[in-house]
Amino acid sequence: MALGRRIQALLDESTSDPIHGIPGAVFVAVDRTGAQIAANASGVRGLNEKAPMTLDAVFYIASCTKLIVAIAALQLVEQGKLSLDDAKQIKEYLPELSETRVINSEGKIGDVRKNDITLRMLLSHTAGYGYQFFNTTLRDTGYSFPMTLKELLGSPVLFEPGTSWEYSISFDIAGVLIERATGKTLETYVRQYIFEPLGITDFSFYVPQEKRLRLVGWHYRGGDASLSEGPCTVPVVTEGEAEIVQMGGSGGFATMIEYSKILATILAGGASPTTHQRILGENTVKLLLQNLMPDMPDIGRKGLQDAIPILSNVVPELYPQPGNPPQGWSMAGMVTLEADSTTGRIGNTVHWCGLLNLYWWLDSASGISGILATQILPFWDDRVHKLREQVEKAVYDSLI
Repeated sequence: MALGRRIQALLDESTSDPIHGIPGAVFVAVDRTGAQIAANASGVRGLNEKAPMTLDAVFYIASCTKLIVAIAALQLVEQGKLSLDDAKQIKEYLPELSETRVINSEGKIGDVRKNDITLRMLLSHTAGYGYQFFNTTLRDTGYSFPMTLKELLGSPVLFEPGTSWEYSISFDIAGVLIERATGKTLETYVRQYIFEPLGITDFSFYVPQEKRLRLVGWHYRGGDASLSEGPCTVPVVTEGEAEIVQMGGSGGFATMIEYSKILATILAGGASPTTHQRILGENTVKLLLQNLMPDMPDIGRKGLQDAIPILSNVVPELYPQPGNPPQGWSMAGMVTLEADSTTGRIGNTVHWCGLLNLYWWLDSASGISGILATQILPFWDDRVHKLREQVEKAVYDSLI
């Protein structure tokens, strides 16, 4: 089809110089019927071994994991096992948070928080947490990215819960809440209630040995704009899930074909268009995608700091648009409230990303969604961001 050829040409152009461009990329777009609008791969999985990139390549999806945890949490809300606004549940299931301390005006870890924390706050990034690689205040306290349960639940907050917004580790904490409310590991829960109903088999919080050969290598762009392949800095487990903390905000590994099945299901109102299994009610899907921050119309213009430059560039604005229209935030991710002439996406499109330069969008009005995946650090790579705009625009142009 013409769109497939256009997408392939864009990917091939971007990967033609793997050292100064993009080593490898996968792009998949689907509609609400589950049909693939495009499914393309280009380049190599890694600069060292130069195995060709394929559609079954396994990516570390980082914060793209958050969408899965939001779905899981809202399933439990539908069932009455969790409440979005009951702070007593947080105290019951996460008693460690009773000792959460607030970083004071001097940048020091100060007193225990006064305000309650709720699931709604965790799912909207208003509980006060942050990421040390996006926030210099948090970094300068000596706080590091939590790798153990004790570190995660002992993390300080940047402000009193419910008083501001900061992109954060709160989905990792929501993942622990899901585990304790269900008595299952996060891996077990999402496999049983999300992946299996949707026919997903290539999605996990750990990487078994038989999938390691399909794992995409991590690449780092240096000051001269050249790339080199380097070590994976998250625990890639081959023996079993019990060896790691299953981070609900950043721990997933998946192929993009599998991830697109989740996007198609949300587009279809919560029921898989291919297996016909429902994972969320239609009203809950609307809640998942709803703008929760109408009082913060410039939420994306806060940007992100390059507190740890090897992990992230400065991000002046999360989604620039001509004329600076209002922006929003949902439990699923950022919301483009008004149509974007740059790509063609319609208003109320929800979108988000992963640290290693993965980007997805979900346009309910048009009935299309897509995800572009690479494995490049630091975050907000100019070359990948340009490619994201190009492939998204190509999809919308094909609808005209």
